[in-house]
Amino acid sequence: PERSRVYSPTTGTIVTTWHDPDPVGGWGGLVVVQIKPRLHLILAHLGKIFAKIDSQISEGQVIGTVGGAP
Repeated sequence: PERSRVYSPTTGTIVTTWHDPDPVGGWGGLVVVQIKPRLHLILAHLGKIFAKIDSQISEGQVIGTVGGAP
């Protein structure tokens, strides 16, 4: 549901955060997690993003919320 917490499914490093300004059909908030040197996880459709670029995250850590206004 909208504004639900989004938890990281794995450990890694935040390499990019971005918010798509397109209010209809866009990606919303986006976080890219580097898991291994050539393996990245993309989490999108976020309303708020709590993760910061270059920060280390652990499995189960809250990285943002689903949908809604940023």
